[in-house]
Amino acid sequence: MSVPQASQPIQIRPIINYPREAQIGQTYLMTIDVQLASPDAPWPYPEEEYPITFILNTQPYFRYESLNGEREPGIVLHRFGGTYGPAQYLLTASEQEVERGHISITFLNGWDVPITYLELECVVKVELATDKEREITVLSEKKVPAASKASFIVEEEKLSGEEVYSLQEAAEEIDSQQEVFQVEMIRSDLIVEHLRQTGWTLYQFSDQKLIHYFTDRNRSEGVAVTSDPESAHGYLLFVAGRPVGTIASSTVLKSFPEGPDTTEAVISIIQSMLNISISHTGYNILPFSYEITNTTIRFTNYLEPESQSRRVFTFHRPETLARWLDQAPPNIPTSQNNLFRSRLKRMPTLQRKGLRMHQFEAISNLESSLALNKRHSLIQMETGTGVTFTALNIIHRLLKYGGARRILYALDTPTAMNYASGILQTFVPSEGDAKLIDLYIIDYLPSNIPDPSASVCITTLDHLYSIFQAYPSESFFPSSVTYPAASENGKIGYNQALPIEHFDMIVMTNCDSYLYQQWQSFIEYFDAFIIGITEVVDKRLVSLFANNLVYQQQEPDLPHALILTSQPEEYWAARAQMGNIEQKTHLDTVYEQSVFASEQGEWRVGLAQIYGVPTRVAIEAGRVISNFNPRVVLLVGTAVGVNKPTSGDVVFATQVFCYDPSQKQPFISRTEMSGFSEALEQRARLEARRNEWLQRILPHDSLSEVPEATPRVFFGPILDGSTIPELSTLFSLTHALEIFRRDILAADMGVETFLQALDLNPGVQFAIIRGIEGLIDKDRQPRSFLAAHHASAFAFELLAKLNPEDFAPKDEPEPDAGPFEIFYAYAREDTALVRQLQKHIALLKRQNDITEWDESKILPGQDWRREIEQHLNAARVILVCISPDFLASERSSSLSWQSMLERRRAGEAVVIPILLRPCAWRNTPFSYFQVLPRDRRPVSSYRSTDRAFAEIAQEIGKVVERMRGETA
Repeated sequence: MSVPQASQPIQIRPIINYPREAQIGQTYLMTIDVQLASPDAPWPYPEEEYPITFILNTQPYFRYESLNGEREPGIVLHRFGGTYGPAQYLLTASEQEVERGHISITFLNGWDVPITYLELECVVKVELATDKEREITVLSEKKVPAASKASFIVEEEKLSGEEVYSLQEAAEEIDSQQEVFQVEMIRSDLIVEHLRQTGWTLYQFSDQKLIHYFTDRNRSEGVAVTSDPESAHGYLLFVAGRPVGTIASSTVLKSFPEGPDTTEAVISIIQSMLNISISHTGYNILPFSYEITNTTIRFTNYLEPESQSRRVFTFHRPETLARWLDQAPPNIPTSQNNLFRSRLKRMPTLQRKGLRMHQFEAISNLESSLALNKRHSLIQMETGTGVTFTALNIIHRLLKYGGARRILYALDTPTAMNYASGILQTFVPSEGDAKLIDLYIIDYLPSNIPDPSASVCITTLDHLYSIFQAYPSESFFPSSVTYPAASENGKIGYNQALPIEHFDMIVMTNCDSYLYQQWQSFIEYFDAFIIGITEVVDKRLVSLFANNLVYQQQEPDLPHALILTSQPEEYWAARAQMGNIEQKTHLDTVYEQSVFASEQGEWRVGLAQIYGVPTRVAIEAGRVISNFNPRVVLLVGTAVGVNKPTSGDVVFATQVFCYDPSQKQPFISRTEMSGFSEALEQRARLEARRNEWLQRILPHDSLSEVPEATPRVFFGPILDGSTIPELSTLFSLTHALEIFRRDILAADMGVETFLQALDLNPGVQFAIIRGIEGLIDKDRQPRSFLAAHHASAFAFELLAKLNPEDFAPKDEPEPDAGPFEIFYAYAREDTALVRQLQKHIALLKRQNDITEWDESKILPGQDWRREIEQHLNAARVILVCISPDFLASERSSSLSWQSMLERRRAGEAVVIPILLRPCAWRNTPFSYFQVLPRDRRPVSSYRSTDRAFAEIAQEIGKVVERMRGETA
């Protein structure tokens, strides 16, 4: 169906039926439908139909499966305002309680563009409360005669709105009884067709041939027995004369007990009906169960550990059930038998030998997912990082340890298949000594005849599909049947040469959402685990894999460098030196980053423009530096030239003088700190002499300004003019320079605020690079754009020549190995919350030899200021409990913040702000630190404060563990 186009987006009204309150482990029906928001509104499209799909996020409340034959079904809205039917999901509630929250539905149009978004409140409880007085039972176990909705109208006046809604639902169910019976007739025909196709022989209990089947001990075929093949009341399955399973309809009463049918009960019934003796399987229950819902078949194998119902295309062949019985003898626990899903739970731990870390983590996470019986698993790995090597190791372990009989290695193109085939010729598994091709039979499907003895089948999906269609079974499903949903490749019919159990596992590489959706019906025809390996992850693809992204390759751990600017022209000039830029957001600050290749290695370069009042600039710069965690910070911008430099030149600041009227000498140096790097200065002097940086300057024809001469680089002090009172003109700045300093090379505005941010991030090496936009003489025309490009060119040339290893962080001093002390700083009004936090940290204290101290431990007569200072200087972890009362109290100002910061810089203590109650903390020094809880929600805003404090205690435990490790 083509996607309709219109100038105005369509307006829809969703109609959702779902369980707002659910009981753990229970299963519910969810339907999603829509209608036009305004039926009278004109239809804006030339087509009469408008396709809509969904992204459903039900975690952690439910796991879901579509009942429409697709993993992500859609609906089609017609111009007359209705649809062809709702999308239906089967929701299974979590196995444990989940407090009240939301699930979400994103509605997408034909371009996969979101058109609306809903959040639906829900909760999962151990037991749901039921009001017996208001409970209405309309349908009984007896057959209810057809009735119209009018029969319920009389009762509406006596009932509440909720009760009327229940009656209306009941009336609709009664009105649909005739349709139900029609569906049952179709289902009965389908069951017969499915059974015959998959190799089962059908009998009725009244058939005399059935007696011969049970008395002939040499007969090994599988038979399905029913009392009436037209009623769809169910079948009993026998293999080699032994009862092994049942087939039942979900909308009719079964002829045999519900749930896992007891073997004794079934044998007793059959023996009494036929007056014969039947062999016992040795199991207490019938191992295999099929349940039919409309055109959907669900299968449960009770021989598997933690057996779960799963959707299958059709029935398994009798020989398959016989093999499973042999693999799972009745006297062996389900966790120890040889079934594939059982062996997946006890695979040996993967060894790191021969694997890179990301390959090791991907395979380990996948095997953990498979052990949990998750049918879909998605792995994200970059091309060129050993995807084929990883996939082949996965296949090897599943064959060797998982007991897989046959695995499909599906490629997207013939080129990819040829590449994988070439790798296979020499591939040796990381845990083996022999080639994979010497250990197992590999089928490359050169012809259209699959090799039944092969353990691995390597082919493209379109080639396998052509084989599937070239050798179909003698009969297909009726053309009216649409299960499973047809892909672009047409309807899927059963193939006896490739039954649904042919593959235990399907491994797909280069998998994306388009590829999977294109082949979804064909892939999910097989009753197999599906593993997708993709380079790019998107929400649609994750949704198609049941939201089970088991591994996502992290970005390379490159050293970070940060470029800080304040003016727009400075930002865009630096940005022009970068490539492949991506945007990042931290709190309210937006910055961009890219990978920058140098002669010595690669840097991940971050770029941020921070401007505003000095307080805001200092806070925002501190946040970005703390979040990006760079090894090098370059302050790149423009300045006014003084003395030697002229317009277009570049100044590398060796000192920064700031105005402080409290000192005898008003101009004091602000670069006498650890971060001011002599190594950066020496490298900068070398690059200035080489003049190779000039090649990084953009061509002059792309600039509106042209330098008067070849730019030069000067080294010397600059002046920060932002602290000079009443500085409003260049003349006043000139006058100030003449009075206080005569060797200043440039005058800047605001670099002091960046230096304040660097004060709170010790160990970061920085340099200040300024392009000269004009001279101090106010008659000269400023050339800021040109100056910004020259400063950026020199900054990136400097960065290109730096060896990242030379700027690796130095080992911090090892803290004293004595006992840990936790210091609590808080307001008296928050005592109750602090005591609750201390309860959560109690276990951490016992396990790690930790002591704690707060003001409540000050004895009468003691000097409280001295006690606070003494314990503040001894504490290894300082917890600052932030609230409006704390910020307004004298305690926040009485703490020795300078001493605290010095101990933090030296690695002797960790300062952790904890947000207890909402307050304006972002404009305080606490904004420089990583606060808890991590989502920056105050503890008091949580529905459960215990949950918030548990998270905080866990994070504090990580800090203590890290500090203990550093001490050791």
